[in-house]
Amino acid sequence: MNPTMNDWGRPLLVEDATLCVSELVGNAVLHATPDGSSAAFGSVRRITVAFRAWPNWLFIEVADEDSAPRTLPVGDPVEYVLTDLSSEGVLQDSGRGLHLIQCLADAVWWTPREVGGKSVFCRFGLEDGENG
Repeated sequence: MNPTMNDWGRPLLVEDATLCVSELVGNAVLHATPDGSSAAFGSVRRITVAFRAWPNWLFIEVADEDSAPRTLPVGDPVEYVLTDLSSEGVLQDSGRGLHLIQCLADAVWWTPREVGGKSVFCRFGLEDGENG
């Protein structure tokens, strides 16, 4: 990803984009079961990652073969206060990766694909001065 971002003149996005791709691909690997298939270990899965750059936007798309909708976190982030509760009692069991993506990217959404499955997108705004 680093050469692509450098070729596009956007080296400052490398870390944020890498983290977002890692989270989205990780979610697809862990949670996406191809339509009509079982979730058996070792079953074949197809995950596609695409990058698209326009003058003012960078789009990252991660597509999988599972049509089940992604649940995106909504609302304000939870602020954690030091208490005598353990972190397991305070932190959610899921959604932290998507929340992280929502904090880094300008937008996150998903859409069903015409061929089955879904795509999850994140979008980064490219400011004029962001050239490294």
